[in-house]
Parts: sequence; C-alpha cells; structure tokens
Amino acid sequence: MLVNDGAEAEGMQSSNTSSSLRNKSYCYICGKQQTKFTRHLITHEKTHAEVARVLILPKRSKERIERLTKLRNRGNYIHNKEVLKSGAGLLKLRRTAKNKYNQKEYVHCMYCQALYLRRDLWRHARNCSSKPAGANSVIGKTKVLALAAMSESVMNEQISQGSAVEEGAGQSVEPAGMSVLSSQDLAANQEGTPTENARRAKKYKWSPKEVAAVMRHFKGQIRKGNLVSMIECKQCKTAEHPTLIGRTVQNIRDFVRNRGITMKKKGNPKMVTSE
Repeated sequence: MLVNDGAEAEGMQSSNTSSSLRNKSYCYICGKQQTKFTRHLITHEKTHAEVARVLILPKRSKERIERLTKLRNRGNYIHNKEVLKSGAGLLKLRRTAKNKYNQKEYVHCMYCQALYLRRDLWRHARNCSSKPAGANSVIGKTKVLALAAMSESVMNEQISQGSAVEEGAGQSVEPAGMSVLSSQDLAANQEGTPTENARRAKKYKWSPKEVAAVMRHFKGQIRKGNLVSMIECKQCKTAEHPTLIGRTVQNIRDFVRNRGITMKKKGNPKMVTSE
C-alpha cells in the first residue's frame, strides 16, 4: 500500500483528498465518520457515561477541548487499526502528507494515538499534550520509535484479548490502545531499565488534574473511607484518559485508599498527623 498526493491512493488521506473527508473524524462507539463530531456524540450521551461527562463541561473550556480531542483520537485509532489490518480504506492522519509514503512509514504516537510519519514522531512527542508528566521530554528519534513500537505491541495484545469495560447504563468495549504504557514504564525504558522494575522507579506527585479526575469518580467512597475495586479503578482510568495515562490501576486504588485514610484522620483530632 503506497501513499501519494492523490485521493485515489489506497489507504491514505492526502493533500488532494477533499477537505470534507480530511475534516471528518471516526466515532469510537459506532465507527461512523462524522463531520460534526461533537454534535454526533449527543446521540450517545444517554448510553455512555464518559460522553455525558464531556458534554456537560463548559463549551470552549480547555478541559472540554482536551477530552473531545481524546475521543476523536480514540475513534481514529480504532479505524486506522482496521484499515491496516484489512488493507482497504483511508487512514486518518494527524497531518496530511505531500509525497508518496508506504503505510509502514507511519506510526501511532504512544501518548495520544494520533498517526504520524515515523520521521516526524520524535518532534511531536516532545510536546505531545497527552504525554505524562514523568516522561522524558528530550529523547532521540530511535528511542521514540522504540517506545512507540512497544506501546503498539501492548495495544495489539489488548485488541486480541477484546477486553470489555462496563460503562454507565450501557456496555462499551475498552478502546483498543487507550490503556498504554504508564509513565513509570516509559520512564523505565527511556533509562534502559526493564519494565518489571518500573515499581522501583521514581514516584511522581499527583497533579491537580489527576486528583480532580479521580475525585470525579470516587469522592463519595473517599469521604466514607470505603475501598474501591480494581474494576472500578480500571473504568476510571479508561474514562479519564489521557489525564490518568501515567497512572496504573493500582496507583488509582492506592490513591483512593490513602486519601480516605487521610480524611478520616483529619476528622478525628486525636489522629491528625502531618502528611
């Protein structure tokens, strides 16, 4: 499969592809191509809690824009994997290409899952908005491609397993590739350390965005001092991607437990201790 400038090129969008096609994104729920992506999500609002949480945010707010971009990338990623698997259809590129390129010259970003030329990925990765805080900001082209390949391998395994996550009133399949390597795994591999030793890697302070993301799901449990299940934490991580991309399911569970203990101690003067 070759990539060129013409719309007749199989498998790729290009600079000569009509703007109506280039501006469309794929819905991660129904798989259909949409021009008015946000408007289309309204049709899934009642059956998918994650969509409802995004649409309730103030219009034009930074958080709303970031989370809508996340949903767009998720749908485009799923579509691209199907195109690459079947060899038919148009790939949804993050940026259109002007020259001929083989499909093997493209790779998905390990952070946001957008599709880029292999030669350009390192430049995008430095400033990717979905990059976790713990990831190295200065890494070479070879290391970036190695991390992308590793992430792709993990995502392909998730696709084959076909894991499902119950969300809200409906049942939705966990987006393939959206639970990528944690920041600890990425940081460990950037330093040449095996991923199995990632638990020993430096721990990073929870950012306000990460705290807010977890509190949206477990505020009640934390106040009551209740523990949460791994399934609930997995649902939280999936729903709050990419904010929690740098946290494992166990990280989230530990956070809920520790925050609950802290609040319980602050509620009892005899148990108050400095954090």
